[in-house]
Amino acid sequence: MFFIDLGSPIFSSIQESLSLAFNGYGLKRSFQKPKSNETNITLIETIFTKSPCPISVNYCQNKTRIILQSEQYQSHHFIKSSLSKCHPSPNCIIFEFSDHNFRYLKEEKKWGDSIVLLPIMHQFPSRLPKRDSMHNLKPLSQRMHDIVFLVQ
Repeated sequence: MFFIDLGSPIFSSIQESLSLAFNGYGLKRSFQKPKSNETNITLIETIFTKSPCPISVNYCQNKTRIILQSEQYQSHHFIKSSLSKCHPSPNCIIFEFSDHNFRYLKEEKKWGDSIVLLPIMHQFPSRLPKRDSMHNLKPLSQRMHDIVFLVQ
């Protein structure tokens, strides 16, 4: 089971797309906001998420969660500290769509064990040259990671 709430209605189509993707990975969506003591629901979060159990709260740090859009977390100190709490947590992983961001988090932050690279998560193909224009992206067939399965 997973829970996602991106907050603003402007993100509803993105929320639906993400929900379909996680359904494809075998997770079923919970539409009811979980209580902070529920342990069987994975939280899917971004900087815009209204988390029912924020990672910045001590008793929530071991809550199972998947963090998306790491580049947005890198821009503010408060947000950086939230992202940095994901790496030592045994139940938190970062889903990354950019080879560039993956390399930064792996090499500069040494968080490689906490990241899953999903290069197909680009929302719009037109953003690819803007996002990774300085780097030659490998074709999907030549990448080390292509899919992840979460088992609960």
